[in-house]
Amino acid sequence: AKNAQEKGAKLVIIFNSEKQGDNLDENPLFDNGTGEGITIPVLLISNTEGKAITKELTEGSGSVDLRVRFFAYHPDNDVEWEIWYSSSDAGTYDLMAGFHSTNFKLENFASMTPHFITFPQQEGWNDKTVEANCVSDGKYCFADSRLDTSVTGKDIIMENLRQMCIFQIYREQTKDLDPEPYWLYIEKFRLDCMQKGDFTEECSIEAMKKSEVTPSKITTCVTESFEKGNEKNDNKLLKNERRRQDSLKVFYIPYILINDRPFYGNYSTENLLYTICMDIKDMKTSPECQKWYSSLPHDKEVTDEVTREGVSAGAIVLILFFIVVTFIFIFFLYRRHLRNTVNKDLNMQVNTAVSQYFALAETNSGR
Repeated sequence: AKNAQEKGAKLVIIFNSEKQGDNLDENPLFDNGTGEGITIPVLLISNTEGKAITKELTEGSGSVDLRVRFFAYHPDNDVEWEIWYSSSDAGTYDLMAGFHSTNFKLENFASMTPHFITFPQQEGWNDKTVEANCVSDGKYCFADSRLDTSVTGKDIIMENLRQMCIFQIYREQTKDLDPEPYWLYIEKFRLDCMQKGDFTEECSIEAMKKSEVTPSKITTCVTESFEKGNEKNDNKLLKNERRRQDSLKVFYIPYILINDRPFYGNYSTENLLYTICMDIKDMKTSPECQKWYSSLPHDKEVTDEVTREGVSAGAIVLILFFIVVTFIFIFFLYRRHLRNTVNKDLNMQVNTAVSQYFALAETNSGR
């Protein structure tokens, strides 16, 4: 996509050449770390569709006419978005830290809900590995090879539970869809604990105290989320998360849904704001979105003035302009040609008349 964009492409279509490439849910597109700066859309199509296009290009007419349209989904003026992540993922923290202030400026138009990803124990894991990386006897596991070996998957899951409890408790307590204590806590935890590789409960509690969070409430919430308070038993919070994770087929992080639709593209504050604002039915009702929309350069504006055939009103005006200019140019050439032809005929007639006059004059003088 990056190479195509640098060569002037406006859109990239990729198809999976593997025979099993028809199931797009099992073959998602990922950023391999080189996607920074890509602004053009990138689409993944099935193996069958890709082969049909290739066949037409190589064995058919040699060209294919494709039309791609993008639609914003905005049923009302309330945008609900959720982000799936893990407490160990630095990239997600950076994204959320950048979006924090912007999210509050959106006021009541957008609300965020955090979710946490886990996996069942892997085949071949021994009891020691399960003990270090899982809870609930191997039902919910996580492993992050990017972290120091002293941080276990279980440490990460317990921190996920603490963050989940902070969000749920303070959303209910403050009646705020985006409770401020949660945002304050994840920022403190990121700086004071995660970046130092400290996922202990002690570090978490210190971060809570700096974030207007009551540690005892969170400890109780985490303990009671396990059946009978035993970490070997099932966990109701993680159970609900896994059920939704499986229904959405979430298996990588960060994963963002906006109005129950996956968000694809560069994970940046600007792109998130763009998508959320476009999903508000009447963007003018949100001052922050209206301010952002008004600041867009003209060539980035999105217009609804589109004909049924997909040609914009501006394109129609431009076509008509070229038609008129072409007509005037042809008329000028024709008029010039006509004038030259008339002048040539007139000169020929004058020369003929003059020749006849001199011939007649010589005949009369000879008499």
